[in-house]
Formats: sequence, structure tokens, C-alpha cells
Amino acid sequence: MLPPGQYEVERLKVLNISSPPDIDISNYRLKITGNVKNVSEFSYNELMKMNQVRVKIPVHCVEGWSVLGIEWEGVAARDIVSVCSPESAEFVLLRSLDGYSTSVPIEYFKRGVLALKMNGKTIPIEHGFPVRAVIPDLYFWKSAKWLYGIEFTSTYRDGFWEKKGYHVTGDVWLEQRRK
Repeated sequence: MLPPGQYEVERLKVLNISSPPDIDISNYRLKITGNVKNVSEFSYNELMKMNQVRVKIPVHCVEGWSVLGIEWEGVAARDIVSVCSPESAEFVLLRSLDGYSTSVPIEYFKRGVLALKMNGKTIPIEHGFPVRAVIPDLYFWKSAKWLYGIEFTSTYRDGFWEKKGYHVTGDVWLEQRRK
């Protein structure tokens, strides 16, 4: 089912604020910081060895197009939350290797996945390799690619698009496109 104001397209478009970053996978680390009991850090191989989930989460772009039926595979965000044990966190600031960031309410983040695969294959670099946060029910600017940092915070902070007037939450079902 399509949310209000969306139309279906066949393929996921590539939209970036910059060129894909150069990634040395042997040195890659995903860092979990902020208001947590357990600051954590994971290599790509460690993430691959964690319990993996497969979920179909459609992509909804703020521009109005949607791609249905994409299968994502990776670490459930709720498992990351269990490992790091956030304290008084209401938001999750996602940071990307290209300087991009976005802030997501923690209740939405918990329903997401840190995707390592897309449609049964390693995520292509243009779609977020090595790790992409995929957050259901939010416009896709909230699903940060090239993820290297997850910071749990008690207060909201604007990310890249939010500084340009995009909505704080970005719930696609409520058509929260702009502030």
C-alpha cells in the first residue's frame, strides 16, 4: 500500500549529497555513542556475524516516489539498542562517512534495520555499503547510508536535510515533508 502523496516506481534512485566515500573495509568501524551504558564499536565482520534479520521495507522518497518490495538484511536496530542500553535517549543521530547526518526519534529507530544486504546481495556502494540504516515509515532521507556513527541523545539535533527545512520526524504516513 502506498502512503498518501506517493506513486510507485520500479527502481531505487541514487540520490547523494556527495560522491560515495572511499571505504577501507578492514578499518571500518560502526561506533555507538551518546547516552548509553555501553559505548560500542563493531567492525563490518562483527556486524556480519551478529544475528541477521530479513525484512521487506519499502522506500518512500520525500519527492513523492516509492519503491515497494525491497528486501533488506542485517542487524535489527532493537538488537543494537539491547547491546548499548540507551539511557534517557529520545533521538538517534545517524552519521555517515560522507559528512551526512540525520536525527530519528528512537521509537522509529527501534523498528529499523542496519542493512548489510539489499535484495539478497551486499548493498552496492551507491546505496550505502557497508551499512545503511533503513527506518520503516519514514521518508528515505532518514535512512542514512555509509553509516559509521549512531549517537543516542536526549535532545533533537538537525541533520543535513533538517537544517534545510525538512521535517523533524519525516513520517511518510503523516506526510511530514517540511517543518
